[in-house]
Amino acid sequence: QPGSSFKPFVYLTALMTDRFNGNSVVDGSGICLGNWCPQNYGGASAGRMPMVVALQKSLNTVAVRLSVQIGQAYLKDNRNQWNAAKVGRMKIIETARAMGITTPLPDTVSLPLGAGDVKVIDMAASYAVLANGGRRARPYAALEIRNSRDQVIYRREQDGPESPQVIPANKVAELNNMMKEVINAGTARAAALPGVAVAGKTGTTNAYKDAWFGGYTGNYVGTVWFGNDDSTSMNNMTGGSLPARTWHEIMAYAHQGIELKNPYGVGAAPAAVASAASGARGDLGAPQRPATLSRKSAETLGAIESMFGNAEKDAGRRVETISPTSYASDVTGTIGRRR
Repeated sequence: QPGSSFKPFVYLTALMTDRFNGNSVVDGSGICLGNWCPQNYGGASAGRMPMVVALQKSLNTVAVRLSVQIGQAYLKDNRNQWNAAKVGRMKIIETARAMGITTPLPDTVSLPLGAGDVKVIDMAASYAVLANGGRRARPYAALEIRNSRDQVIYRREQDGPESPQVIPANKVAELNNMMKEVINAGTARAAALPGVAVAGKTGTTNAYKDAWFGGYTGNYVGTVWFGNDDSTSMNNMTGGSLPARTWHEIMAYAHQGIELKNPYGVGAAPAAVASAASGARGDLGAPQRPATLSRKSAETLGAIESMFGNAEKDAGRRVETISPTSYASDVTGTIGRRR
């Protein structure tokens, strides 16, 4: 379960009603839907505050109240809180689906708190929609595919699916400026990169079974999940601890030697270029990124290239012995047997 790392879907859906912005005052006091009354982390109580602060503090009561207020924005008779919450959750699910969540999201009262199971790669793809200004970011593995004659039969840049605008860009910009405060002054300060604009969200589920951090700059997006294989509890691990620090370690290295870009709508793009300082560690607190491959790395890559070359030659010889008709039948049969 994603826990509070799911809340960006809730806040974004609220922004899309045009009734809220980052400075809108929201109520963090207790709320009950039927006999279910969510609690904030550590049992903390809360009052009224700007929406950006509620996200920064990751208040559960605000997320649930927002699900009600989202529904009220779409209902003519919005006095029934239960019905309004149900419509609000439907709209939140629509947002999550548009951004890339593919797993079933059961409509339960705790949905706004991240109670539905998700895939890590789906969360990364969804956060990429925020980083790029609202365009769908479908995960993919193949950049280019060639046949045994070295002819390019697929190149993602020209043959891949389009990236449609799925979320209004101005609403993405609003949320990104709220999400950066989660890093600057909220639960994910451990993910901060000096001199780099970072936005993101932590997530911690009941009994510390799941700990998340999803974060992004204008250059890279990454999602980190920690949990035990047998779904047992961890030792009080929160998303702002090891997941945020892990993200920081990876991204501090990745952002060296590149032109820095901000997440969509977050200030002006930095003029500086991330570079490694002299010595053992770089400006971002990561080991210095080498300008060239080591001799051993170059030799290893050469060996892999040679191995693939030999495999392609062998494949070419085998293909020439198969007629088009028999090859098509073989492929069809293979696909038919797989589930």
